[in-house]
Amino acid sequence: MQFYRDHMGMTLGSLEEGLVLEAGPMRMYLDPGPISKTIFEILTLDLAASKAKLRFYGYEVIDWMGPGKTNLVRDPFGLEFNVYEQKEASWVEIVPDEHGYFRPMIGAAASNVQQIAEFYSMVLQAPANRLSDGSLLISGGSVGMRVFDSEHDFPAVWLSHVAPVEQMIEGGAAFLDSQHQLLRDPIGVCWSIEPRSESTKAAVHPI
Repeated sequence: MQFYRDHMGMTLGSLEEGLVLEAGPMRMYLDPGPISKTIFEILTLDLAASKAKLRFYGYEVIDWMGPGKTNLVRDPFGLEFNVYEQKEASWVEIVPDEHGYFRPMIGAAASNVQQIAEFYSMVLQAPANRLSDGSLLISGGSVGMRVFDSEHDFPAVWLSHVAPVEQMIEGGAAFLDSQHQLLRDPIGVCWSIEPRSESTKAAVHPI
């Protein structure tokens, strides 16, 4: 866990089972056991209603243990989510982290970007907008899904262009693609680096 604390500026805390790392909008929960894939989490006020809705949209129920327990579902493209019932009063407010490293959105590197974008446009009831870097963003209120074309297929967490990439590499992270857009850390979490935005203004001095 030193990687996240020392190289990404996250705060480490403990839970009844496992650890939690926090930085602004980012919450990472690490459970004991062998390294597994990245699983996103959905918070809901009504677990039963969420289960029915997810099934309607085509999610596969992998393991459903009820309130306060693990409730895993998988979308048609292999992304997995844990659905957790939580009271609204105890929800964590999404705020920017002090360094501006983390983006409050989930994402995926995929070879079938258009299909994923169309699916999440339906689920989130929002259009898919193509950004300047070629990725597609579907913003549905409190959640955003951003996908980009890659030879790899797996979930990715978004970082801003000011993220400490050199520190992450020093700590054991490695690039996965030739475009230097995707990093895998020592735990196996994949991070997509948001490109620096292009300048849209220029200062002109008359001669």
